[in-house]
Amino acid sequence: MAVEDPQKGSFRIYSKKAFGNWAGFSHGWTYWCSELLIMGSQLSALGIFSRYWFPKIPLWIFATIYGVAAILIIFIGVKIFERLEKWMAIIKIAAIMGFIVIAILVILGFIKGGLYKAQIPQNFKD
Repeated sequence: MAVEDPQKGSFRIYSKKAFGNWAGFSHGWTYWCSELLIMGSQLSALGIFSRYWFPKIPLWIFATIYGVAAILIIFIGVKIFERLEKWMAIIKIAAIMGFIVIAILVILGFIKGGLYKAQIPQNFKD
């Protein structure tokens, strides 16, 4: 639709054009409300994950920190976010490469593995 009829605005423009003003209006507000609920659930999930490492800190503090960080990223603009994302991607690729090197060293025997036992039953039968 966007290629056939480029319009300024969001996807709700096409709802308005196809089904009328009520559809465009309700589509926009439904999307906004769903994004608001999704953001709250994501902040809660990030807080729960963070409490794994810092169990004594309340969940709402983590949710607030992540929410403020998201809002700051929005306010600082695309240019700085682009640089931040580029560096985060470089760090992620370096970490993956490091894990691959460590795995190869473990497989070849240069790094000794620990004495771990399997967590599932050894003699499992149906």
